[in-house]
Amino acid sequence: MKSPFLPISTIALALVAASTLAQSVMERDQPWPIPARIDVSTQKAPAPVPVQRKWTVAMWDFPRFEIDALISAPWRAPLLYESGPQGREVNGIRIYREDDSRVLDWHVYWMTKHGINLILWDWYPHKKPDGTLDCSESINSPLEMAFLGKARTGGEPVATNRFAKAIDFAVMVTDHGPVASPGLPAYIISNFLKQPNYYKVDGKPLVIFWDTQELAKELGGVPQAHKYLDDFRAAARQAGFPGLFLVTIVGNTGMPEEFHINQTKGEGFDGGIGYHYSFAYSGDKREEPDEKQVKRTYIYQDYLAAVIPGHQKVWDLLATSFGNNYLLSITCNQDWRGGRAGGPVTVGRPADLTRMIELGIQTVKDRKLRPFIGLEAWNEFGEGALVEPDIEQGYRWLEAIRDGLQGVAGSPAVEDVK
Repeated sequence: MKSPFLPISTIALALVAASTLAQSVMERDQPWPIPARIDVSTQKAPAPVPVQRKWTVAMWDFPRFEIDALISAPWRAPLLYESGPQGREVNGIRIYREDDSRVLDWHVYWMTKHGINLILWDWYPHKKPDGTLDCSESINSPLEMAFLGKARTGGEPVATNRFAKAIDFAVMVTDHGPVASPGLPAYIISNFLKQPNYYKVDGKPLVIFWDTQELAKELGGVPQAHKYLDDFRAAARQAGFPGLFLVTIVGNTGMPEEFHINQTKGEGFDGGIGYHYSFAYSGDKREEPDEKQVKRTYIYQDYLAAVIPGHQKVWDLLATSFGNNYLLSITCNQDWRGGRAGGPVTVGRPADLTRMIELGIQTVKDRKLRPFIGLEAWNEFGEGALVEPDIEQGYRWLEAIRDGLQGVAGSPAVEDVK
């Protein structure tokens, strides 16, 4: 049946032509093909192919489509969309519903096709004023309903999920507000940790907390946070696990300071991981009007001059501080001009990401870290941090990840790294 919507070539070319901002950051040395859009209502995703690899390649998934970001940066519209009465539309462009299981089918297929074998989910629990736990926020629906197949978000756990043999997953307790309810450990254990494809480190389920300081701030101090985590581990052991591997985002998104490292250890975390590191290095500050003509300060960060050297400094610091309990992390790209009041803008090409992945692999080898590479992010649209196929870049960022893992420019393939 003929689609009533404009073809992707018409939309993308018009949007890219209108967006000098997009062109200034992702300049085209030569044109690349613009893929056709995919209607999840009529096009079924191929079956995912599990990645057979000793290494873990993890992708952060931010499960909320930020509409304001698409309004101000329309070139970021994803390839996927949904036709029909349930489909969503922004500025005349069809998009998808995040909790649509057909969307997750495509996402997991693309991830496994390009070498990713672990999804790190941003998960948002909330402690209500009476201390009880609420996990029913809609932002959790892509994980709980579309991925795990639960009847409702915050509802009863399921025994398994349809991706159990395709890709592993783990959750981050995104503590942007109070989360430390007495019911939090039990919920995580019964709903997530008991899934057959929940990711483990040394046999222990990996659980991530967003920020080193938030838990202690909520509970009243470092000793109280340590006790909470001890109780969490005890609950996991009682449920039949050998314990937990607990890590936190050390230093948030900036350069970790000594007090971040000391507090992480003092609270009893096993190690550290990263989300994005865009505030750990500098760049060229520019004042520019946003889509509403309000002046914002953006930090243009050149991939080769700032992003890669900045990552190497963070890697060295955290590898020295935590040894192989640091899970090496990489910021793929950032562009805060759509939907944010100023912030970092990555200036580079997908090939630069390939190079950084190669350097990350080499760092893991040299520092004898765990064979783990974390990548941020699949779909953080509000921060322009996305490798999900879109109408401007197509599959290029995903292909860059695949190339980095296969050993472009002489680096050994991941399977060969010991």
